[in-house]
Amino acid sequence: MNKKTRIIRREWALAALATTLAVAAEPVTAADRAYVATDDLRVVYYEPRETAIVPHVAQSFLSGLSDHKRVWGYVPTDGTTVFLLDVRDLWNAAVYPAPNNLIDFDIAPSYYPYETFTSADRFEAVAVHELTHLATYDRAAPDDERYRRFFHGKVEVSSAHPETLLYNYLTVPRYTVPRWYSEGSAVFMETWMTGGVGRAQGGYDEMVFRAMVQDGAKFYDPLGLVSKGTEVDFQTGANAYLYGTRFMDYLAYTYGPDSLLAWWRRDAGSHRYYSDQFQKVFGLSLDESWHRWIEFEHEYQRKNLQSVREHPLTEFHDITRGDLGAVSRSFVSKDGARLYTAVRYPGQVARVVAISRKDGSVTPLAEIKGSRGYIVTALAYDPKGDTVFFTTNNTNYRNLEALDLKSGKVRMLIRESRIGDIVFNPVDRSLWGLRVSGGRNALVRIPYPYNDWDRLYTFAANEEAFDLDLSPDGTLASISVSGPGPRVGAPTVTEVRVLRTDDLLQGEMRPLHRLTMGSAVPESFVFSPDGRYLYGSSFYTGVSNIYRYELATEKLDAVSNAALGFFRPLPLDDSQLIVLRYSAKGFVPTLIDARPTEDLSAVTFLGEQVAERYPEVQKWVAEVPSTVPYESQVRSQGRYHPLRELKSDTVIPIVQGYFDAIAVGLNARLSDPVGIAWINMDATYSPDGSIASKERLHAMLTAHTGQWTAGAAWNRDDFYDLFGPTKRSLAGYNAFVSYDHYFVYDPPQTMDFTAKLAYYGDLVTLPGFQNVLSPTATLLTSDFGFSSVDTRLSPGAVDPETGHSWSLKAHTYSSAGDFIPSIRGSFDIGFPLPLNHSSIWLRTGAGVSAGARDNPLSNFYLGGFGNNWVDSGANGAVQRYRELGALPGFEIDALQGKSVLRGQLEWILPPLRFEAMGSPGFYASWVRTQLFTTALGTDLNDASHRAHAYDVGAQLDLQLHVMYRWPMMLSAGLARGFGGTGATTEFMLSLQVL
Repeated sequence: MNKKTRIIRREWALAALATTLAVAAEPVTAADRAYVATDDLRVVYYEPRETAIVPHVAQSFLSGLSDHKRVWGYVPTDGTTVFLLDVRDLWNAAVYPAPNNLIDFDIAPSYYPYETFTSADRFEAVAVHELTHLATYDRAAPDDERYRRFFHGKVEVSSAHPETLLYNYLTVPRYTVPRWYSEGSAVFMETWMTGGVGRAQGGYDEMVFRAMVQDGAKFYDPLGLVSKGTEVDFQTGANAYLYGTRFMDYLAYTYGPDSLLAWWRRDAGSHRYYSDQFQKVFGLSLDESWHRWIEFEHEYQRKNLQSVREHPLTEFHDITRGDLGAVSRSFVSKDGARLYTAVRYPGQVARVVAISRKDGSVTPLAEIKGSRGYIVTALAYDPKGDTVFFTTNNTNYRNLEALDLKSGKVRMLIRESRIGDIVFNPVDRSLWGLRVSGGRNALVRIPYPYNDWDRLYTFAANEEAFDLDLSPDGTLASISVSGPGPRVGAPTVTEVRVLRTDDLLQGEMRPLHRLTMGSAVPESFVFSPDGRYLYGSSFYTGVSNIYRYELATEKLDAVSNAALGFFRPLPLDDSQLIVLRYSAKGFVPTLIDARPTEDLSAVTFLGEQVAERYPEVQKWVAEVPSTVPYESQVRSQGRYHPLRELKSDTVIPIVQGYFDAIAVGLNARLSDPVGIAWINMDATYSPDGSIASKERLHAMLTAHTGQWTAGAAWNRDDFYDLFGPTKRSLAGYNAFVSYDHYFVYDPPQTMDFTAKLAYYGDLVTLPGFQNVLSPTATLLTSDFGFSSVDTRLSPGAVDPETGHSWSLKAHTYSSAGDFIPSIRGSFDIGFPLPLNHSSIWLRTGAGVSAGARDNPLSNFYLGGFGNNWVDSGANGAVQRYRELGALPGFEIDALQGKSVLRGQLEWILPPLRFEAMGSPGFYASWVRTQLFTTALGTDLNDASHRAHAYDVGAQLDLQLHVMYRWPMMLSAGLARGFGGTGATTEFMLSLQVL
């Protein structure tokens, strides 16, 4: 090895080491993890920011566990772990019953409008809701317990071993259920365990089905709901909650809540499959009962509609020609001609828009990255500055941005501000808002020019603040706050507080006025232009109407009588209001007159009828969390070290492929209860006599903790080598260590750094290139680089429709005195088309390598679709023709060059959705076509070796769903290659599992 080579090698090695060390020097949060454990519960959290809420969280889950045991005998099989996270500005929770009972809980206080979530204490509600999931998933019959003993635990589904689909069903059979079943049962229990204030007897759910009957909207059957209904409606996944909860209400009302529990319960004598158990309990098929419910619902809502029409209904005049899906808060332009708002509806990405009050036309103004559900974004308006303020990344750490209406330019004000509910103060041009952190709300002020914020007041952990507004003269603020009732055990109370801004600037919360509306939630209350009134909405009578609150007299008047519901009033100067009118397809901005009335219509809640017919549900109320003796139950607490918590999860039989041979053996897995650290081990044997004896034994070990992964393999095998031309098996031995760190994780925007160092011995083929013989038996490789994604898609989309992505990565080979570096990069950009869910993408890539041309280590190898007949998402996306190393229409690795330049133009056509193709346990939900053409140049800087290749092709993807939870994709591709070496017509057929 000459001096120059040694210098280059040292420089590259030092660069790789420096990059890895720099990334590794990022703040390590593992040292901040702590835990507290009782006999039945473990709470893992980050201190100090989450420490204050841990007692209340623990008490809520202990109360929930006790109540689930009392009501229907559920005791977790191996305890329950709750992992508290503060990584989003939207609370959420997810349950994993295998291999351990785990609940991930995003703790941010985040109000769900229109009573789409219970008004009860969110920690208490989340506890009983998520524990219902565990109770239905984890509970085991004797057969399940035998399988759990055989596999040494509950088997988690793994893409590396698709056999785990069967093993998971054998050990956790009731995890194989549709989402409407999971959420419907959880919402039903949540409602009655929190005192009857949940969605099972909520105004929004009643309104949705009342609107469907009035507007003649389609009611989906069980198959249509999971395949289409939760994807194309403006409410998307919320339909699983709506339909599921309503169906459970119907069953409880018709057959009694004990029958519901008998259906959900998995115990001796029960059927493994949920719909078979339904037939056993109710004596008819699930489909038949579903159709009976739909007939019942139509009749029930016809009676409610007749009831609301007993009094004169408020006249309205729609501003737009149709519904807009989800709509944010709105403002009238300074000239009164336009309405500024934000909308989110299927087919188009969420946007800030201007709506003409004259003809209802909608003009897009700016895209909203990361919109949120029903509220879309937090919006504020400065009429003098002609500026609209809005938030982006609303389900992660929110950004605050400003749209200049004159220039049309958007600028970032505060990245990751975590501030929502923004409102503009015209007196000093400041913005006020509500910030979330550590599970709590804080009132903040953002002075002009909006570079930073000042904290004014922090709310208690068991309070939730929302709907902030300021009076036109800036002297008063109104804010809604949900919190504990006046005594222990009293229901949560939501009140509108009116306060002096001067007091708030001093950090004092001294309400001048308090408005409550019983158990109903007062929502979206805002000041009138003259500052005399507050206007808002409430389901006070069961129907959402608009109410006016006079500050001087504290008098509350209803000013509308709606058949379905009015929301989000915007007071105008002439006693008129712009409100959102609900329809079956979404919200519609409409104009009404604000006339006080006492003639309000009411509806009957189905959940209320359940409680009247079966009063025992009112005895399901869980113990008030604050009364649970928490400290006396604590058995241990301290730092949480994932590696010290490792324990055996499962040991399962597996089948693998080693090139064209079959290997059989075992897989063993260990993990900590949270899943931060894990060890995975495979040991298999190939009895095929055509394989050299030293290659018949196969072993792999992979260990992971935090951002680090390490592994080793001997004659690496792979399940998917059993199918098709693409082979990932590798003769010889190898070991690696890798690091993965997100420098930016603010979905939809991410930037990821990865680094990997690997050593190979006894090589036959080059790692990653199955058709290229390795020039050396031993090889040291390193890879490091960045990849970034910033794409968006609209409700109902199946692919990103706009945005861009890029990558830049370096690679090195070292062997026998050779050191060969290379670098490659890519950049993709997409543009939405007027046709819903259709877009055009330009995808580009390039790479260059050092080293001698005749050295196989110095070349890039390209060709083929790259999909196996049966494949895994862990091996790459379905659309592998987009990758730099792919070129359909040529054999795998048929093209090579020391440098490459690649460009591809792709048209993604709209998906065709199916409503009834298959059965609920195995169905196709959509099919989508992509057309592409690619141009490739190799060695463009060397005329003697320069080559060009082209292709044109198409790929058809059919989305399948197996066992409700597990997506699979059946793909067919056809491409024709031109130029280059080995051009051909290539056909690809591939089933991607998991």
